Amino acid sequence: MNDFLQLHVLLAGLLATLVAGLALLWRARPERGIRRLLLALLAGAALLGLLQPGILPELSHILSWHLYLGGEFRLASALSAALPVMAALASLTLALKAGDATVASPRLTAARRLYWLALGAGLLYLAADEFFLLHEADEDTWKTVYLLTGALVVAPPVLMLRVASWRRLVALLLTGLALLGAGGILLDALLEGVVEDGLRCEGMVLQDSCEAFDFYLPFWRMLEEVSELAGFTLVIGALLLLTPRREPGGGRVVSQLADAAVPLGGALVLLAFAVWMWLLPALELGLRAERVLVEWRDGDLALLGYRMDEGPARPGERVDVHLYWQARRPLDLPQLRLSMHVLVWPDLGESVAQHDDVRIGQFAHGEAFIPGLIVRKTVPLHLPEDLPGGSHALTLRLWSGEPPWRELKGQALRADNLQLLTEDTVLFAGLQVAA
Repeated sequence: MNDFLQLHVLLAGLLATLVAGLALLWRARPERGIRRLLLALLAGAALLGLLQPGILPELSHILSWHLYLGGEFRLASALSAALPVMAALASLTLALKAGDATVASPRLTAARRLYWLALGAGLLYLAADEFFLLHEADEDTWKTVYLLTGALVVAPPVLMLRVASWRRLVALLLTGLALLGAGGILLDALLEGVVEDGLRCEGMVLQDSCEAFDFYLPFWRMLEEVSELAGFTLVIGALLLLTPRREPGGGRVVSQLADAAVPLGGALVLLAFAVWMWLLPALELGLRAERVLVEWRDGDLALLGYRMDEGPARPGERVDVHLYWQARRPLDLPQLRLSMHVLVWPDLGESVAQHDDVRIGQFAHGEAFIPGLIVRKTVPLHLPEDLPGGSHALTLRLWSGEPPWRELKGQALRADNLQLLTEDTVLFAGLQVAA
């Protein structure tokens, strides 16, 4: 089957799965608190999908970089991590609170509780993966590992379908897991293959489909991410509804604290992100960083300080240079790239180490900078094993350009108290290397 046809078949499957999940959720008649939480999560996923770059261009604004679901260390990635954390807390609550009056066998009760605990631990790992992209360390095998793990995850709920009182809610859980797998694994893998083929545009079919696919690629990327968010929401709903609310005699099993744990966990993830992303860099700049002032575009963008580990570096090790940036006004800049070099002091004629960041993480577009907030960018420098000891200098340059990097344009800068090597390169710090 043609890859482009497979995409549309998968789209139909995702929509059918989502409709089935929403129907199951509707028929489950969740109580008011759970219903409001799930509606808020589904509405948030839909709104976040509409705000993705390329979907509704007229809605592009200063937060568009932060709301992009496909990037690292952004507000959207924190939202994507908050949902699996909430699902994990719901699973752990179910494991701890399920009194299991419906199950006669203590051994079977223990096995089910063990499954909910394992599912909670797995969801916590997914939360870390959503934010830090852990699977990218081994891109070739992670999809296979996730598929095998997914098969093991769905096996116990399939067996639980035999319990009549749980059947509808377990089906809801399986529907949510299916959305996660179809969006996060199958659609992601298929898109990856189509993009590679589409960029080559070889063959009659691809010649006809390539241009159209490139136009709709933001839609497919949005669908991939939003299907994961919807899947997590259905999983959260199923786990909350599976947790017994009342004992057979009428007593309440789930305390008010347990009721609040799931939304509170999601809120704490977002709060931790806000502190780490937007508050901590400002504190580090004020308390630990060496202050400098380097300005681009008449002061619209400024480097305010840097920080490195104390003590001399050693040949062969990695030195992390933390840079602290601030935009004074909304930036209208091309995509920025960064180059940092280690030069031998004092002649400055030889570069012994460098870092050329062509995808610069937090430092990709003007929208990454909310005016007034401090942005931290960490630059790793890998020192050679045969680097001689002594004093060295660190230089910084910003430039713009696109692959294959034949035409580069340096960004002119101003630094009154620092040495400029060229109009776009500044010597901003020294590095001591142990002999």
